[in-house]
Amino acid sequence: MTLGPPTRRPAFTLIELLVVIAIIAILVALTTAGVIVFLAKAEDMKARNDISQLNGAVQAFKTKYGFYPPSRIKLCTYYSQYNNPTKNNFDDDSLMWLNRIWPKLSSANGDFNDSVNPAARGIPWSGGCASNYTKITTPSVSILEGDQCLVFFLGGIPGNGTLQGFSTNPTNPAMVINNPNTTKPLFEFTSARLLVRAGAAANNSATFPSFYDGYGLMPYIYFSANSRRNGYFQSNIVPNIQYIQDAGHIDPNGKARPIPFVAPFFETVTVANGTPIWSTAKFHNPETFQILCAGRDGIFVNRNAAVATYNPDFRWTPGNALSIPPDGRDDMTNFYENLMGVSQ
Repeated sequence: MTLGPPTRRPAFTLIELLVVIAIIAILVALTTAGVIVFLAKAEDMKARNDISQLNGAVQAFKTKYGFYPPSRIKLCTYYSQYNNPTKNNFDDDSLMWLNRIWPKLSSANGDFNDSVNPAARGIPWSGGCASNYTKITTPSVSILEGDQCLVFFLGGIPGNGTLQGFSTNPTNPAMVINNPNTTKPLFEFTSARLLVRAGAAANNSATFPSFYDGYGLMPYIYFSANSRRNGYFQSNIVPNIQYIQDAGHIDPNGKARPIPFVAPFFETVTVANGTPIWSTAKFHNPETFQILCAGRDGIFVNRNAAVATYNPDFRWTPGNALSIPPDGRDDMTNFYENLMGVSQ
């Protein structure tokens, strides 16, 4: 039998090629969308895990010292720098917290209380010291806000790009350099995520870092009820409620990302002539603390108007979660298991 020449299969037509290209494009798009969703959920899970671990570390602090860390404190080199603490609530509170953690800090033979000990060398809160340090001749005053307090009280004295714990020396917790007798931090902070935000310079606290979220955009914000019910209300500040605001904030990527008026969330408050009476507010976690995360958009819900007048954005319950402004829908807290914009 004589075989004829092999027949050639015709090439793909233009229509067939277009169909194949379209199918590939659809598959790529679906895969890319799936990857993006997966990565977004992974970041959300990382932030939620951070909040859970920070929550546990704050609870561990309370177990150790009997109270939750304060969310605003003044750290002075010497005792005498506090402005007549019996007539200044903030100074008095700051000394109270420090002496509750370190009961012998203000003792007559220590390095802090220069009022009774002329040989006191001062406490270098911002960087620590070795046992043989000399007297500090340029004392400082630093005010730490909630995000910095979270890192300071859980991690210890800052220095060399890390946190050094606290010295077990009962009169000088900052004696951490070349000292094997230091306490272990209650939370293992990732050094790459410990950054100082721009507004810290205004409080002379530019050496005290904040802990940035897993998205790498904003610090975790911490507010304490200060061991008393409704403790988020404070009569010695304006507008009588704890808050953090940093208009010059730059995120770790170098982008301007202002921190608006961020304050503790509450359920109800009495309003008189458009002004909230914060002493009547019913806060979430009224006797403990709140930890806030700005979410994947890196924007805390904007509540600037609350400084002067009542702003309904301030009020939040699981029932009105769907009505929270867009900026806050992906925010997270330690008192709600979902995103703030997701109802139960």
